[in-house]
Amino acid sequence: MTTTALLPRPAPDASPEPEALPAAAPKRGTSERAAVVAASLAMVFQPILQPTGPGHTSPVDLFTLATLLFTGVWAATCGRRLGAPYVLPMSLLIIGGGIAGLAGPLPGTSLLQLVQDLVLIAWTAALFNLARRPHALGTLTAALAYSAVGWAALLDLASVAHISAVEGISEADGNRLLFTFGDPNYAAAYWVVAILVVYATRRPRRRAARLAGYALLLWAFALSESNGGLLELVIGVVFVAAVRVWRRHGLVASIAMVLATAALLTTALNAVPLGTVQNWAAQSGQPLLVNSIGRSDNSTSQRGTLISESMQLYYSNGVLGTGPRTTKQLLTDRQYPYAKEAHDDYLAALTERGPLGVIGIVTLVLAGVMRSGRVLRAPPGRGAFGAQVPRPAGLVAALLAMAVAGAYYQVLHFRFVWILLAFVAVLAAGPARELVARSGRFPAPGAAPTRPSPPPAPPFRSAALRPAPPAPAPFSSVPSPPSPPRPAAPPPGAGGRPPAAPPPPTTLSGLSPALRAPGSPGHRRAPGPTGLGRRSVVTNLAAQGVALLVVSVASLLVARLSGAAVLGQYTLLRVLPWLVGVVVSCGLPVASTYFLAARPDDRRLRPTLAVLAAAGAVLGTALWLVLTPLLQRVLFAGLPKTLIALMGVTVVTQLLTVWGKACCQGSGDMRGANLVIVCEELLFLPAYAGALALGLHGIEAVAAGMVGGGLAATVTALTRLALTGFGRGWARPTREMAGEVLRYGARGQLGNVLMLVNLRLDFVVLGALAGPAVLGVYAVASKFAELMRLPAAALNYVLYPRFARQEPREASADARRLLPRALAGTLLLTPVVAGAAVLALPVLYGRAFHGAVLPALILLVGLAVEGAAAVSSAHLCGVGRPGANSLGMGAGVVITVVLDILLIPRHGAVGAAVASSVAYLVTTSMLTTISHAVARRASNRAAPPTASRDEEEEEE
Repeated sequence: MTTTALLPRPAPDASPEPEALPAAAPKRGTSERAAVVAASLAMVFQPILQPTGPGHTSPVDLFTLATLLFTGVWAATCGRRLGAPYVLPMSLLIIGGGIAGLAGPLPGTSLLQLVQDLVLIAWTAALFNLARRPHALGTLTAALAYSAVGWAALLDLASVAHISAVEGISEADGNRLLFTFGDPNYAAAYWVVAILVVYATRRPRRRAARLAGYALLLWAFALSESNGGLLELVIGVVFVAAVRVWRRHGLVASIAMVLATAALLTTALNAVPLGTVQNWAAQSGQPLLVNSIGRSDNSTSQRGTLISESMQLYYSNGVLGTGPRTTKQLLTDRQYPYAKEAHDDYLAALTERGPLGVIGIVTLVLAGVMRSGRVLRAPPGRGAFGAQVPRPAGLVAALLAMAVAGAYYQVLHFRFVWILLAFVAVLAAGPARELVARSGRFPAPGAAPTRPSPPPAPPFRSAALRPAPPAPAPFSSVPSPPSPPRPAAPPPGAGGRPPAAPPPPTTLSGLSPALRAPGSPGHRRAPGPTGLGRRSVVTNLAAQGVALLVVSVASLLVARLSGAAVLGQYTLLRVLPWLVGVVVSCGLPVASTYFLAARPDDRRLRPTLAVLAAAGAVLGTALWLVLTPLLQRVLFAGLPKTLIALMGVTVVTQLLTVWGKACCQGSGDMRGANLVIVCEELLFLPAYAGALALGLHGIEAVAAGMVGGGLAATVTALTRLALTGFGRGWARPTREMAGEVLRYGARGQLGNVLMLVNLRLDFVVLGALAGPAVLGVYAVASKFAELMRLPAAALNYVLYPRFARQEPREASADARRLLPRALAGTLLLTPVVAGAAVLALPVLYGRAFHGAVLPALILLVGLAVEGAAAVSSAHLCGVGRPGANSLGMGAGVVITVVLDILLIPRHGAVGAAVASSVAYLVTTSMLTTISHAVARRASNRAAPPTASRDEEEEEE
């Protein structure tokens, strides 16, 4: 009998995380010490914004520039690897602002704001790198907390003694105390952030002093008389309370607390209407009430006027925007009644920076959300920064409050918002790598590598999607560092681990059983997936969301600049080359993911896939050229043949880009896959802008943008593969493997085509039978309802290679465990999306699209079970049964065809929605049933799963 030695489980209190940063604070007289001191002074003097200098500069900016100077000197001499968070979103904002400013009426004003944006992102990067040094984060957060309490005490004393020079009262703002901020909204936001920073850092350390600090800060906050600040404070406090409940009692209790709070507020507003409270406050005669709650109705009306005026500016100046910080000047010059700066970061991103600004602000929000999620998942008070920021939820709450405030202020101009972004990035990233190396987390440079013991799993995480330990780099041929020498194994029967088995024998073809084709006797799959868990699903969901947003922005640009006809041609040119490429290559991207996940060590596989990709690109381009006359006659009547033929280049670019993305997916390189997902849509925008700048217009500019963006995306995908070692360790490609890949890909691609038919056949039938007006309403409903597909698509994208790496029995057990959880997730998301459809569709599209609400709700009924379909489809394809997956998709197509013909003539858009919803339910039921049967067969099989794969393929 063989016994297995188990590693001892660590003690409950033991933690592999270092409890404090090693080493001492920076030495005196060094540039690092000078940079930390300058940054601390910048924390202290954050409120000192008056008097203002040229270009909206303030006294505090002297310390900001000193921080940048000393940090630059330290960075140039320290020889350490540095980081720069939020570079991508800020680059998009700056590029969008630069394009809008150059094309706008006030380029000088825009240029000044862009310079300030560059200073802010450099300031954030400097704080990020400094705060990761020993004790620096504690020094900076303590300086911010203590100084805020001190400034609040000074303002409170000035209000009692009526010292007007300190109160900062201005005629335009009544008796609202501005201190040295110059803006009551800026002041209120600062006091709210200070309260939450005091909570996060627990500074002052003594409880009595800290409570007194809270009181002083709340008093100073009340003197600002800001309604928006009150909302921010409520959001921050509720979030902190929800996190505390979640940590102590679980997620369900936390959600219940939030819902109870919302119900209580709703009940209070129903019992005492807000209008009644506003009138009472306005007539109370109390200055504090009159200038806060009493004026809230007037403030709302003014913001509505400003939004309307800003949109009029945007429509009159063009889709690129007016340029950063130009709204007030343009409103004044054109004599609008309410000339103010845009009081909304999200609207200003569109009106002042154009579509790239929208993408940038959304990417910035997503980056903040992802980093905040990492901060909240870590146990508070532990790890390298536990003693310096014992309650990190306070910083996340402050950042959340500022994100909400961005809807009615321009908080990206607030300097302390970038401080919060830097601190959250530090907590999410952890201490600098060389610091952790000295504390034993990573091997120090030049030291012998050691293998740390695995940390215990967090008790509050689900085991279903818990990420496994990090995997080696994809396709890497570099051997892993040697493990420490192990003691000699005892002989068999001595109670220890038996001797290691000899290496697998080599077959006549020179391949070990581990490298045989799936289905052949003795085939052994690759080890289970690493890193394909919850984080991969979330990041892929974010990437797909950004890509969807980019496509929407690109469509808006094309529609605004070239009209509906060119938009239709653009849509066809996005789909048709891709369809030609994947069909001619027999579903090569689908097969590449499967084989790279199941057989990563086969040296013949990667060269075979590369040859197939090149052959598919050549054949696809040739087929496109042959079909050019037919395409011109049927779909592109107004386009010259040369332009249609030129778009054959996109057959190559789209096939190679999708194939590169699939190779990243199959190898477990989800970062690379997500990068390509975003780049294949995003790179069209700069290429299209360049074509417009060169004087092209209409479909010529669109075609040039697609070719240029496609080439750039292809280079990105292939470069990613090269950097991850895809081209190393190749053997000669074989015809047998190529045939196996193509057979799998053809069966898998059939399921994808059937899914597209299931999704879009109702559009064709509805347009033919009911006309374009009804089709337009239904298209809006369908697109909105299909937002439900994003989480399921991300789950399927991650689980497919995960299941392919596992043995069939292991994959089946994993799928059976995950399926009910995925189903529950989409079921819980359905009422949220339904409520959003009822509220958002009429607002976004106007009253003419009110009829889209009912079809959207009907479609959501069928999409509510999409989580189960995602897991089942990934399971079937992952265990080598793509034909069974296509069978389930085919059942849905049959239902779609029959019900579309029966229901659409009588009921129009509602009939199409019912037909699609029923088809979705039938498809999910079929996929789930087939997946369950495959899983049951795998679990009941007595022999190893690989022994009967030939029988499975014959049955399929």
